[in-house]
Amino acid sequence: MKLTFKERFQAMVRTATPLVMIQSFDPRASIRHILEALTEAKDSTDVKKAKSLLDSTGISQWDCCRGLHGVNDMGIQQIEQALSQMEVDPANLLVAQNLYKFLASAPDTLLVDHFVFMMNAHKFWAQPEEVQGLWNLRDILKNKGSMLILLSAPGSTLPEEIAQDVFPLEEPLQTAAQVEQIITKSYEAAKKLGFGIAVSLPGDVMKKSVAALNGLPVFPTEQAAQMCLNSQTGAMNTEELWAQKRQTIAQRAGLSMYDGSASLADVADLDNVVQFLRRLEAGPESPNIVLRMDEMEKAFAGSGTDLSGDQTKLTGSILTWFQDKRINGIIFLGVPGCGKSELLFAWAKGAGKPIVNVDLPGMQGSLLGQSMANLKAAEKTIDAMGGGRVLAIATVNDVGTLPAPLLRRFNLGTFFFDIPKTDEARMKILAIHRKKYKISAKDAAPDMHLWTGSDIENCCKRAYMLGESLQDASKNVVKVMVARREEMDNLRKSASNRYISASESGIYTYYDPYEKSVASTEGGRRLKG
Repeated sequence: MKLTFKERFQAMVRTATPLVMIQSFDPRASIRHILEALTEAKDSTDVKKAKSLLDSTGISQWDCCRGLHGVNDMGIQQIEQALSQMEVDPANLLVAQNLYKFLASAPDTLLVDHFVFMMNAHKFWAQPEEVQGLWNLRDILKNKGSMLILLSAPGSTLPEEIAQDVFPLEEPLQTAAQVEQIITKSYEAAKKLGFGIAVSLPGDVMKKSVAALNGLPVFPTEQAAQMCLNSQTGAMNTEELWAQKRQTIAQRAGLSMYDGSASLADVADLDNVVQFLRRLEAGPESPNIVLRMDEMEKAFAGSGTDLSGDQTKLTGSILTWFQDKRINGIIFLGVPGCGKSELLFAWAKGAGKPIVNVDLPGMQGSLLGQSMANLKAAEKTIDAMGGGRVLAIATVNDVGTLPAPLLRRFNLGTFFFDIPKTDEARMKILAIHRKKYKISAKDAAPDMHLWTGSDIENCCKRAYMLGESLQDASKNVVKVMVARREEMDNLRKSASNRYISASESGIYTYYDPYEKSVASTEGGRRLKG
């Protein structure tokens, strides 16, 4: 059976593990959980004689601004005694390597059964002196039953020289049950202040609140729950909870959340892929969240080459993550402007699935190891939000540059989005944008042969903004199928008999739209959102 974070830490205490690295989104919460683990652990099997390990363990904390200071009574006494007997100026301990020297040079009788929390430890692994200082501590601390707890950011990687000497431990983001406990605690506090507040938060409101805050660290969860709860009435503003969550997620490098109002009522000529998504939504592996990887071919450009560096490492991590977490994936391939992103937004919004935008280039940092740390943090956030059910949808204009192993991870297929095939399909798309931009039905439709859905919208938007007729606005539409004819035709030919049609049932089959306008109404049915 898999041990919890507390159980793993208690096991380290029992085995006198001297150096521990804890990756945490909320270091203060991790410290609190460790103190709880020490409180729950007993120093004897004899119930009558047993007492909490926290009562017999000195606790101190270090950071580069405040230096070293005791946390509990025993810790305060031990630090004061060590500083006094060793005649050390506390100001000198603001430097990390001086802290290591201080711990290493303390006599055998000092700092015994003592735990030191080191904040942002990953920031002090760049210099050889710091790495050596950590290496020197292993046997010294073990002999004293003491521990140096290195609190670091998620995804941090230990220097190779000490990787075998420091035991890594990861505190995961909260489970849904833990989020519910925090919300309940906030509600109980509100009941003490308000008048006539219900005994508990209604079940449907609690469910929505948990979904909104799932995937956040402890502190922002507590803050959001308190801010969005009306302490006088007990009402929870779940829309504001989502707003708080979007702002918090946006602080993660390379992540953001969609906050639009797309609707399937604004989608036409994509019947086949919409029906597929609806069946997926109703199936046994309906996703909890949707990852949007826009223009994925650009994000992975150059992966695997000699000069790719971090890019190849990131790709490898994503491949492993997809496989280990059983993430399902779909690729939307096609002509630019044919509704790939619009459909993704509309379906997920209608299905109530949060959309997390993944920007791989946005995760890349200038410092060594920073890119991988950012990706690991993003993966852990998504894992917590998804609860084991994540659907990745990648929009792509060219799959030719993507690594084959990556393509295989998108196991639910590739849908090809083509230009509207029939006059009827184009007219239905035009009708959607006539309504959106308040264009009269009497305004004659322009010739839309070879137009994408985006071309049709651009024409309507121009007519609305400039007060032009659709006919006049159409004169300024630059058609991608004309401007990039050879590229688009090659793309469409390469997709023929290889990918699923987004519009019609079955596999996409190439046709030549330049020879004549297709008048058939096949595939032009209108879906109701």
